[in-house]
Amino acid sequence: MVGPIGPSGPRGDLAYLRPPPGLVAPLIAYPIVFYPSGIEVQELGPTGIELPNSLGRRIMDLTRIQAVRVQWAHNLANQPITLQLQYHDQQFNVWLPLTGVSGTLVPAFQTQASEWVATPRFLATAVTVRAMVFGPIGVTPKITYITMDGQ
Repeated sequence: MVGPIGPSGPRGDLAYLRPPPGLVAPLIAYPIVFYPSGIEVQELGPTGIELPNSLGRRIMDLTRIQAVRVQWAHNLANQPITLQLQYHDQQFNVWLPLTGVSGTLVPAFQTQASEWVATPRFLATAVTVRAMVFGPIGVTPKITYITMDGQ
């Protein structure tokens, strides 16, 4: 049995399946780390660890960014090293995922990229973003670069 139709809500945002080139937002690259010889990350594990001395943190204005992904590379061949970007929620004082955990077994120094994901709707104008590295205990990768792409 179906009841009466309720009041209509606010109109949603428009979306295009194949937008014309003039409507596609430009790609903005936010460099987080670029160190060709690599930044050594010790004590990896399933809970993840930040780059030393908070080198993987940046404060960014993401209010006009609709989608993000992370690109990165490390120096180890065929190791299950993964990476995730997180942002700090100031209201609840917690770190939340900005991208999914990404990474596969790749040759040394090969670029990896996460899937594009939508940004949370109501981010502050100054959001702290950090990179978390995950991997097997006892493995010590060197992260050569991390870039967050936004559209």
